Amino acid sequence: MKQNIIITGGAGYVGASLCEALNALPEVGSIVVYDELIRNDRRFFFDRGEGAVLDKVRFVRGDILDTRRLSKACNGMNVMVHLAAFVDEPFTYSQHTQYDQVNAYGALSVTRALEENPQIQRLVHLSSSAVYGFREGINPSDAPNPQNGYALSKWRGEQYLEGYAAESGIELILVRAAHIFGSNRTCRFDTLVHRFVFEALTGGRISLFGSGNQVRPFVALHHVVEVLQRAASGERPENLLIADFQCELNAMLAWIRSRIPAVEYQYLTPAIEHPSQSFVHLRGLDESMLDQALKDFRQRLLI
Repeated sequence: MKQNIIITGGAGYVGASLCEALNALPEVGSIVVYDELIRNDRRFFFDRGEGAVLDKVRFVRGDILDTRRLSKACNGMNVMVHLAAFVDEPFTYSQHTQYDQVNAYGALSVTRALEENPQIQRLVHLSSSAVYGFREGINPSDAPNPQNGYALSKWRGEQYLEGYAAESGIELILVRAAHIFGSNRTCRFDTLVHRFVFEALTGGRISLFGSGNQVRPFVALHHVVEVLQRAASGERPENLLIADFQCELNAMLAWIRSRIPAVEYQYLTPAIEHPSQSFVHLRGLDESMLDQALKDFRQRLLI
């Protein structure tokens, strides 16, 4: 049977690359992208000059909280990939209401739409490593310990979906992604790696918050897309966490300075020690993966 897949938030950063990957699969019959375009970003609809055509994709503009519209968009689908989320950098409490509305209550809206579309028997949900909180020596199987508004909203969203899956019997595949990096046509530039690279290439100066000793986990976009693509077909990932490596921000700075020696840098709040998030199984900074990301950005820049 052909897979007919609806992707909430499918016009966003991860969604654009996932659509390309799924569109190329012969077992995928159709794809519905359900997205509100809350950032007023239209890059999803334009190609990269490579001739790729998303001939299986149909776009439906809609708010994740509009359960009636979402339910209607689910007609004829048998798999859902739930990507719709609100995220801002840095993760603070300043956007707490919007985090709750989109990330938590949006997941609840998803459950209601699924109740009205019982033909959908597989739900893939992309959550965030933020739910683990900030501490060292984390195991991916550890219980969540969210410590900011964004993380709390993502954890609540997980709980809504897990509760619905337990009650309905739908297959739920939940994964949590680290900080995602990698170039595509809908690339975000407020994330750490992208901000560093863009600032270094265009302005020649990088700014860091805190001392730079804080550790963060990172994952390449293509790895996230591969996991989601397989999950849509029913393949469960080996780990709940999708991550490739972790490092101090100072190590990230040292890497980019070694590639762009002329870059300047400044610590905006050097006396502040921000907490780390590190995992027991992750290796240190992967220069080859970052080098590929830098190469991709350089190739796409016109100036």
